[in-house]
Amino acid sequence: MKFFDAIKMLFPRSRIFRFIANDNTKKFAEALSVLPEGARADAEKAYLDLFPEYTRNIEEWEKAFQIQFTHLLTEEQRRNILKALWRMRYGLATADFLQELLQNFLPEIQVVENVPVSNPRMSNFAYEAVDGNKRMCDGNRRAIDGYRVGSSSFVPSTLKNGTTLLTDIPIDRRYWETCFYVCGGVERNKYGQIIYAHILRLNEKWRDFIEYIILSIKPVHTTAVIFIEWVKDEEEESVSS
Repeated sequence: MKFFDAIKMLFPRSRIFRFIANDNTKKFAEALSVLPEGARADAEKAYLDLFPEYTRNIEEWEKAFQIQFTHLLTEEQRRNILKALWRMRYGLATADFLQELLQNFLPEIQVVENVPVSNPRMSNFAYEAVDGNKRMCDGNRRAIDGYRVGSSSFVPSTLKNGTTLLTDIPIDRRYWETCFYVCGGVERNKYGQIIYAHILRLNEKWRDFIEYIILSIKPVHTTAVIFIEWVKDEEEESVSS
């Protein structure tokens, strides 16, 4: 114990007060050091409660941050999310921060800002060709293997003020500037614009929690375009298309 050495220094330095293993003098000094040592240990624990990664009262932290659906997460995931929220400051609710937060429990998720500005209404699939030429061989639009990428049948959802459909995104470039993608990654053209997003297939048990986190963190004026297919089978969880 740290306080034992301090107590020992209070005794005279003579043979009779030498500290020998299991002798009464040493036992007496150890007994004197128990109380301050215990107080120090308790004070340290109380101090560590100020930090979410070390706190003994993780539930109280979650109440303070209004975190829900914690039954889905491990203790380590809960602490990582609280730690990220604790570090957040005004004006720092960026795509990188939201991605870091989501990746604490699902590493496959990517959050991508729409820069340079692309049309989010057209980002669920794209046609591939050489040098951008769609009619390479006598009008054959499927001149190379894997010509069409993505999924033309998949319609991403959106998260903003209760909107749920892609059609809620107006045909307005100024509005597109406020959109960002939640997906498994994106592909870009030579101008850097997003041409399509990779669809994530996740277990539907995560849906409420992911949407809750996004809506809690994202700036109010922005729109999240969600390229996630929600499935019931847990074996298909976290598989990118």
